[in-house]
Amino acid sequence: MAAAAGRLPGQAFDYDASQDVFRCPGGQTLPPHGKPKLKNGVHRQCYASKARVCKGCALRDQCLPEKGAIRRIYRSEHAAAVARHRQHMQGAGAVMRERAGLCEHPFGTLKRWLGWDHFLVRGLTMRWSNGSGHLNLVGGSPRATPSQRNGTYRPGIPLFDQ
Repeated sequence: MAAAAGRLPGQAFDYDASQDVFRCPGGQTLPPHGKPKLKNGVHRQCYASKARVCKGCALRDQCLPEKGAIRRIYRSEHAAAVARHRQHMQGAGAVMRERAGLCEHPFGTLKRWLGWDHFLVRGLTMRWSNGSGHLNLVGGSPRATPSQRNGTYRPGIPLFDQ
């Protein structure tokens, strides 16, 4: 929310795990404030600055809202794991593309063997093309499956219920 309002985002504040505080770009610390609160099944700790410290800060206009006195940053209990994962995945685009090429095709084949051969085409409708056995994607239905109309094509009449 802060970045959308043109203020310093939470990523501009560095977390110091040894002291369990955030450091603001102005050099001040934001210590833990209160107990961790449960939100959507995740405990989040609030870190807040002191009003008297922010009052004299040179970055106050960039950091706080117009009527705000203190800055709050919330840290999830899983923040360390998320940071490790982001570090691990940095530059792994080629590996993920290779994984997609190696792994996704066998899963698609298994799904086909098990009879899960319907098509999921969001925003499109399928029509059989003049009985030739080809599908044309035309526009409209969130989910489409082969029709019971014996493959006949009738212009203006969708093959699937919408």
